[in-house]
Amino acid sequence: MVRNLTHLELLSLDFVDISSSVPIILANITSLKVVSLEYCKLNGEFPSDIFLLPHLEWLSLISNEDIVGSLPEFEDNSPLNALGLVFTSFHGKLPSSIGKLAKLEQLLLSGSGFSGPIPSSLGNLTKLTGLDLSGNSLSGDLPLLSQI
Repeated sequence: MVRNLTHLELLSLDFVDISSSVPIILANITSLKVVSLEYCKLNGEFPSDIFLLPHLEWLSLISNEDIVGSLPEFEDNSPLNALGLVFTSFHGKLPSSIGKLAKLEQLLLSGSGFSGPIPSSLGNLTKLTGLDLSGNSLSGDLPLLSQI
């Protein structure tokens, strides 16, 4: 469906029963700013290159329990300002490079499979207005609390 939409900036299919994996072709639509695929019954491995799209500001996969993946190493100057992976099967450690997401305002990762230490680089996210890490196996101090 999206193969020929090379200038697409917003893709919102919330509550559409897709019942399949996310096509890797989405990682080639470099104009995407918003990808919202909430409650879509997605499954399989999420293409990690989508996180690195050069204009991506908003990515939400909330309540797709059967989609798996891990967070990539983030690059400087990412425009990402909202990331929602609530109730997914994402797993692994939170990369320390998450602190490079200087524009990030919402980081919602509750009820997923993240584990390991909370990276101290979270303290670099000075624009955060929403943070939910509950329901994961994370440990350590939350560096943001020292700023309150």
